[in-house]
Amino acid sequence: MTDQADTTNSTATSSTKTDPKHPFTLAIDIGGTKLAVGVVRDDGVQLSRARAPTDVALGPDAAVDRLALLCRQVIADARLAVTDVAAVGVGCGGPLDTKRGVTLSPPNLPGWDEYPLVKKLDGSVHFNDLSNILFDQALLAEGGLPDDPAAYVRRVNAWLV
Repeated sequence: MTDQADTTNSTATSSTKTDPKHPFTLAIDIGGTKLAVGVVRDDGVQLSRARAPTDVALGPDAAVDRLALLCRQVIADARLAVTDVAAVGVGCGGPLDTKRGVTLSPPNLPGWDEYPLVKKLDGSVHFNDLSNILFDQALLAEGGLPDDPAAYVRRVNAWLV
């Protein structure tokens, strides 16, 4: 899912092992010309994928919004529920400040100078809901209950619709 470009200044974050009951990972690739998202199993088999133009002229916030929509699409295309996803991995061209989660000034992403990518992904409604759903799903799997079961149901329903 990555371009053939030099990736020596890029990074990817992901879980190396997922929950055996939910062996699916959402993979995100942010490039200068395209955004790519896919769902893969632990054994590396790709179940679905989608692409959209990065449209760097629209700015990084617009790209993050498109990423959220692509994520919903590939989860649905894989015939999975969001709660089946155990991990999310993100790759983006560098240079990056991985401690702060910031793109420094990637040459293939003009306008992304000092862009707080991790914060923006976490703060996106769709990614935030995914994080909350996965947390609540883990809690339920351990026999616990979410603090707000109704909010959990609303978040899951929003992802399914």
